[in-house]
Amino acid sequence: MAQIRIVTNGPEETENAGYNAGLELQGRALILLEGPLGSGKTTFVKGFARALGVDPDKVTSPSFSLIHDHGLFVHADLYRLQDATLQDLAEIGLLDLIREERPLLVEWPVEALVLLEKPSLTVTFLREGSEKSRTILLCGIIEP
Repeated sequence: MAQIRIVTNGPEETENAGYNAGLELQGRALILLEGPLGSGKTTFVKGFARALGVDPDKVTSPSFSLIHDHGLFVHADLYRLQDATLQDLAEIGLLDLIREERPLLVEWPVEALVLLEKPSLTVTFLREGSEKSRTILLCGIIEP
């Protein structure tokens, strides 16, 4: 499994990293987004959306609604469900979405989800250096 390390120096570069991932991962894919609050997870998803032809301005963090369905992909945020069980994930519809033939991007993935389905890609966001600088680690099926 390949691991790619990308250093970005601002939101535009983080969005471009998401764009490049979106070009590679279309169809059924589970993409896990890990990192602290404000580290660039939703910005990455905006770029992913752009790669699929979805308006990135329509992409916002689904922290309160939990799931945003963008048609060509689904964006979920499980921050408020860190202790979720499989039953909890089923009740919000995530177990059905994981089986669909479109990408599912999940911020703050929970252990129950990872045990259910092997991710196609795990993206880890690290704050290093300046306020705008991020190190993004991509581990999965994308080739360097």
